[in-house]
Amino acid sequence: ISNAYNIDYAYNETKSDDRLIISIDGGDLTHDYGIGFELIGKVHDGSSNKVGYGYPLNHAVCYSPKSKRMFSLYIDVYSYKSSNFKSENAKTIEMLEKIGIRFKDKGLFVFDRGYDRGEILRYMLRNGLSFVIRSVGKRHLDYNGSRLSVLDICKDKINRRYKKGGISYGYAKCYYHGHAVTLISVRGNSSKNMLYFMSEGHISSSKEAYFRISSYFSRWKIEESYKFMKQQFGIEKCLVRRFESLRTLLGMVSFCWNVLSQIESDVMISKLLEDMAKREKYDN
Repeated sequence: ISNAYNIDYAYNETKSDDRLIISIDGGDLTHDYGIGFELIGKVHDGSSNKVGYGYPLNHAVCYSPKSKRMFSLYIDVYSYKSSNFKSENAKTIEMLEKIGIRFKDKGLFVFDRGYDRGEILRYMLRNGLSFVIRSVGKRHLDYNGSRLSVLDICKDKINRRYKKGGISYGYAKCYYHGHAVTLISVRGNSSKNMLYFMSEGHISSSKEAYFRISSYFSRWKIEESYKFMKQQFGIEKCLVRRFESLRTLLGMVSFCWNVLSQIESDVMISKLLEDMAKREKYDN
């Protein structure tokens, strides 16, 4: 219910926006208190870079370049041990379906390299969703009638490069299983390391290519919001053992996050609450 509310709320708050950045990411909810929680399993803890006990989750945040506001769109925890679990791709597509209904026309979906998967790419292309996905370089694309790896295309075929914002970038028009895609290569002006990105369609301007690149680097906003929810709401410290209760709790946290975002955007309400907090502090 909270996901549906958050999606509708963000949609209504951004009706005047021409474009929105929708960051998609996976995460984890780890427990240090043992294995007595329902459907708990082993997950990779992104904070400690170790394997621990917990649950994987999907998270989506909408960012408005126009208002500079962020909106929590979707958060869902799941378990590999659940009888309803099919695959990580299926859970990701379930999330994309719910968000895409509202934001298909102006949302740019931004993914990190963990989502450079055939099933995800095919879903985005079949459904006409705009996206930028960081590629690991091993994927093969059709370029001028030849099937080449992303790495080889970026290294040998993209010759014209543009410079802006401390980076050098270029792009090439390719095809993936018959779908038009654009491959973008990016390098820092002082770095030899190259990043690779894929987007839907054939991009026709360097300005649009740069927008896709800068949108990817705004992904830190989803990490910021996720960190905020984990730390400020203490969701990893919750001791509810039933899995559905945990899902309900996360829904409440996501709803509260959007309420705080709304308060922050309203200067008068924010000032009023700040004054009330000060009076309470002094009265006590």
